[in-house]
Amino acid sequence: MRILAIALLSLSAGVVLQAQPHVTAYERYHRSEVSGEGGALLYQELGCASCHGGDSKIIPRSGPNLHGIAKRLEKNWVAEYLQDPSGQKSGTTMPSFGHSLDAEKTDALLAYLGQLAPDPAVWKGRTPRHANAERGSALYHEMGCVACHAPTDDKHHPDRAATGSPFAKSFPDFGAKYSLASLTNFLKNVEHYRPDGRMPDFQLIDQD
Repeated sequence: MRILAIALLSLSAGVVLQAQPHVTAYERYHRSEVSGEGGALLYQELGCASCHGGDSKIIPRSGPNLHGIAKRLEKNWVAEYLQDPSGQKSGTTMPSFGHSLDAEKTDALLAYLGQLAPDPAVWKGRTPRHANAERGSALYHEMGCVACHAPTDDKHHPDRAATGSPFAKSFPDFGAKYSLASLTNFLKNVEHYRPDGRMPDFQLIDQD
């Protein structure tokens, strides 16, 4: 187990991988000292257990729910993400397929993903009639989002400059990835789309 922990520590430090995956729990509690517990955490969070299995203490982790992805995410963003995951989402644990995923294969994957229909009980596809950015900024800073994501430096909260914490989860280019309707749907149904994710369901209402 110690050898595994050392190997995974090297991976997380970027020694082998070109892009460093971001595993917040490991970085907060295990990075200062090599341990079997830290290695087991990385083995699970990086998805190793999903393909290679593990002992009874390891719980395989599934990725996001892809049903309805063609309606929820912008096609160009998905194509670029498949070809360069860490370039689109810094710190992602999804591996890069490198040069093995060319444009033709990407188009084939996109065609398949486009066939995965959304759950009609969850996907509404409605654009909110009104969106209050100032209220959204207040909720972002007061509901606990900043526990995992850095505070933002915007006109609504000029006293809350970004911390630059290494534990902060980075955001994608929201405009390139989501429409307002699809982002709203995601935030209201986080557990449906990311069943094994760490983001909590804040029980948001439409106004939020």
